[in-house]
Amino acid sequence: MNEPRFTSITVGSDKDSRPIAVCERKGTNPGLFWLGGFKSDMKGTKAEALDRWAEKEGRACLRFDYSGHGESGGSFTEGTISRWLEESLAVYLHFARGPQLVIGSSMGGWLALLLARAVGANNVAAPIHNRMPVVFADPRWWDAWFDPASQADELVKMLQPADDDLLEVCRVTRDLLKVKVPDASVLAPVAVAPAPYDAYAYDPY
Repeated sequence: MNEPRFTSITVGSDKDSRPIAVCERKGTNPGLFWLGGFKSDMKGTKAEALDRWAEKEGRACLRFDYSGHGESGGSFTEGTISRWLEESLAVYLHFARGPQLVIGSSMGGWLALLLARAVGANNVAAPIHNRMPVVFADPRWWDAWFDPASQADELVKMLQPADDDLLEVCRVTRDLLKVKVPDASVLAPVAVAPAPYDAYAYDPY
């Protein structure tokens, strides 16, 4: 019998680091990647039922606890969608192998959509973060993305980092929060250093 393996991964750095508890079941693809709901954990009824089905069918199955949930570290009160998305991406990139069926419950459904639209960063965004949202530069792509009749292999071709010349990096300062913005310099572009080594760099397709 293929028993699941309980392990963990550390997400974040320095004071922001937190251990994320993960349950990994080996099996065939497409694997199942579970994203739980708000205040739920990977040992909940739905998550356990999905894992039992995966065991029966011989499928790979991944589930984990967001920070501040279940067996993961971190404070629940510090949790945000962005923070839990960062953890979802880290677990996916580190443990998922091959095609995956991303399954989300409640808030997990929202995170699943955010996870699906994230791609590797281009040269402009990489120094800031190793992932970036999909940018549909061509308006014709919008209809294709939301069309139920679109084929998966066509949509996958759209999940690419945006061209570098479409983005510009600006520093966000407290001046932007003022009722009267001092001048246009608060939105002036800034130079960014080359991206650091990305331990999670990968090609999902």
